Amino acid sequence: MKPYFQDAAVTIYHGDCWDVLPNLPHVDLVLTDPPYGIPEAAWRRTYHGRRGKSPLWGTVPSWDKIPERVKDIVEIADNVVLWGGNHFNLPPAPHWFVWDKLQSNRGADCELAWTKGVAAHKVFRMSRIDAYVNKAGGLRKEHPTQKPLPLMEWCIEQMGLHNGSTVFDPFMGAGTSMMAAKRKGHKAIGVEMDERYCEIAARRMGQGVLDFGTANDKAHGRRSRTVEQIVGQSESEGGRE
Repeated sequence: MKPYFQDAAVTIYHGDCWDVLPNLPHVDLVLTDPPYGIPEAAWRRTYHGRRGKSPLWGTVPSWDKIPERVKDIVEIADNVVLWGGNHFNLPPAPHWFVWDKLQSNRGADCELAWTKGVAAHKVFRMSRIDAYVNKAGGLRKEHPTQKPLPLMEWCIEQMGLHNGSTVFDPFMGAGTSMMAAKRKGHKAIGVEMDERYCEIAARRMGQGVLDFGTANDKAHGRRSRTVEQIVGQSESEGGRE
């Protein structure tokens, strides 16, 4: 499979991660947030009514389909951080990562990550307001289940990787794990089935920032290959916002 996007640090594939795995080079960390089946009714109640009929928020897209063989994912590397691991039938994890959202008025108070290769339970504290409303680290939420950039950077920091290690995300979404790895001096490989999010992730890598445009941009029919092509395309279209 040819890369959808590639630069010196990041390689992005558009397709099924199981098609990439046979030729996957050695990776030092699997950092991912697989879909685990948000019920359609709850999805429409939570997002459709609040944000209207945009393509990102108004439908129940393919990204929420529960993947098969998640157990195989955790065997790829000696170090694994798998958000939402409590939703899957995985081997017992001696230690978990916890994202404390510092909230008690709505939704879950925290999220859990199944881990391998860590020595203790760890807690990351950051409110959803700081993460998304105040746009921590320049964050713009481009994917419905997108994790904050500071959280993904924190995950990488906990693993004690050598500089230049390789981080793999088989369910990449909008590419926050890729950006975190790149900012921490590592290489990253990501796979995403939805071309729209491949385009979003590629632009984030190309511009080196997170707040670059809307998720309503049409990705179909465009194959991003280089930083210059991606950034040049945005400039020629007047800079979406």
